[in-house]
Amino acid sequence: MNQLPHVIIRSMSDKANGEAPDSFEAFTQVFSITSVAIVAAMLKDWADDSV
Repeated sequence: MNQLPHVIIRSMSDKANGEAPDSFEAFTQVFSITSVAIVAAMLKDWADDSV
């Protein structure tokens, strides 16, 4: 899109009811850390390719 690199990270728990293994709050804490790691690795790779 407009020659601008982009990515969409979407995550949802498997179940949004009482049978879900983790609470929503616990899930968002874990996934926020994972998301940061993914984006940081992508930015590093992108910067390495730019040099």
